[in-house]
Amino acid sequence: MSEFNFTIEQGSSLKLATAGKYCNKDIIVTTDDALDKFLSGMSTTLKSNAQSVCQYACYRNTSITDLVLPNASTIGDYSFSECSALVSASLPQLQTMGVRIFAQSAALESVELPIVKYINEHSFNGCSKLKTVNLPVATKLYKYAFNACSLLENVIAPNVALIYNRVFYSCTNLLEVNAPKL
Repeated sequence: MSEFNFTIEQGSSLKLATAGKYCNKDIIVTTDDALDKFLSGMSTTLKSNAQSVCQYACYRNTSITDLVLPNASTIGDYSFSECSALVSASLPQLQTMGVRIFAQSAALESVELPIVKYINEHSFNGCSKLKTVNLPVATKLYKYAFNACSLLENVIAPNVALIYNRVFYSCTNLLEVNAPKL
């Protein structure tokens, strides 16, 4: 990992260039040292008070195991896609999510999305360890949202008004979708 030294004010945005295919990452400087620990390689938990995450921010990251973004209301396309070690994600304020935000994150077991209304295309595509999803206020589930979630058993979505084609395609263990009759 490269080392950078910057002096900026708390709350300012900083753009870092990395060696990846998608190389720009927006980092928000916070007083919480959890982000510093993650960036220095001392922790596998990515915790930040960021209010938004840009597209491809952590695409193909292999070190994040836990994602804690208590203030993030917007997450861009592919932000945490193909994060092979990601096990859990806590996004209690997420309102707007891009497509494929967790696609192919095969280790993902749990995700907290209490206020998100739309689950976009391929959002959890290939999350083969995901077993239960609770979407208390979601109203739309777009195509292939849970495609190939082979261990998915239960989906709780009491307010869903629209489910597009193939939302649960290749979900071979799906036992119950708790949603209103459409």
